[in-house]
Amino acid sequence: MATEIWYIAKAKLKFKGIEDIPRIKKEPWQLIVDLDPDLIWQEDTQWGIRNLDAGAKLNFRSVAFMDLNKDGWGKVQLILQEDGYISIGHIRKTLKRIEKYYDIAQKLNANLYRYKTLIDEKKLDEIREQYRIKKEGRRAPKEKK
Repeated sequence: MATEIWYIAKAKLKFKGIEDIPRIKKEPWQLIVDLDPDLIWQEDTQWGIRNLDAGAKLNFRSVAFMDLNKDGWGKVQLILQEDGYISIGHIRKTLKRIEKYYDIAQKLNANLYRYKTLIDEKKLDEIREQYRIKKEGRRAPKEKK
């Protein structure tokens, strides 16, 4: 399964190195992670502590994890990039995660994108409806022939 490209930015990304988009500043990002109980800094996880003890160099207070697995690795990684946007890495998207990404974007006065599609409130409602239909479809009784 291919990983989808999700990111939070002040403007849609076009060509790396060619554009000059308004940057998400590190301080507001750090405050959001510090105050959000669903997010944890990479260096504060079991995985991060083990790697620090082994001498690894981590990008402090730039990488946040969400939905940790038993080894302390985040099933979701949110990385504040040097270019001033937050890349989001996950293998499996869920409605809860998408809503969390949207919430973080709103707190940063930024936007959420999937590939190059802006996820605004209207698009988020469409995604919610797709998940609702999918959930109800699974539980629908089988038709008798």
